[in-house]
Amino acid sequence: MKHFTRILVSISLLVFSFAAKAELIINGGFEKPELAENSWSFFPEGTPDLGWQGSNVEIWHKLGGVQPNSGNQHAELNAHPNAGSWMIYQTFSTIADDNYVLSFAYSARVNNNEAFKVEVLDGDHNSATVLASFEVSGTVGQWAIDGGVFAALGSTTTLKISSINPLGGTFGNFIDDVSVKSENGGPSEVPEPSTLAILALSLLGFSRLKRN
Repeated sequence: MKHFTRILVSISLLVFSFAAKAELIINGGFEKPELAENSWSFFPEGTPDLGWQGSNVEIWHKLGGVQPNSGNQHAELNAHPNAGSWMIYQTFSTIADDNYVLSFAYSARVNNNEAFKVEVLDGDHNSATVLASFEVSGTVGQWAIDGGVFAALGSTTTLKISSINPLGGTFGNFIDDVSVKSENGGPSEVPEPSTLAILALSLLGFSRLKRN
C-alpha cells in the first residue's frame, strides 16, 4: 500500500478555481431508484440505475425528517435485511499513474461509535493490491466530508466501503455523495468546493481530508 497521510483542513480557508472533471462513480448520491418522500427501500446489486454491487443498498428519501447531505436521498450502509457484514463497491476505468480525487459524505444514524472502512483497490473488489485504506466514524445528525487523492496503477480501480461498527445489523452508517474524478483531462463541468479542497493535497500521494 502506498504511503498514507491524513490531513485535517478547513475547506473555508481554501479558495481557488478549478473545473470539476467527469464523474466515474455511478449513482454516488443514491438518487436512483427514486423513492417517494419520507420512505425507504433496499435494492440488490443488478437493480437498474443502482450502480453499486455487493450487499443490498438501503436508500432513504428524507425518512423521518432525516436530510441527505445533498439532493433528496442517501444510503445506509448497514442495510436491510441483515446478512452479516455489509460491503458495497464499484469498479471503474482508470489510467495508470493518473491521479484521482475521492470524496464522500457520511453521518452516524444511532450513535457516534458507528464506523466503516474505505478501500481503494487496484483491479476488482477481490484485489490484494491496496492503494488506500482507512476507517471513518461519524456523528449522529451531522454530515461530514472525507476523501483524498490516489494514483491509479492500472486500467481498472475499485472503491469498496465495508461496515465495521456495527459489523452486521440493519442500523448505522449513512453515506451520500460518493465521488471519484480524474485530475487529468475529462470534460469540464461545474466547480465543486469539497472536491477542490481535496485537490490541493494531491502532491502527497494519497492524502486525506476531513471536513465537519
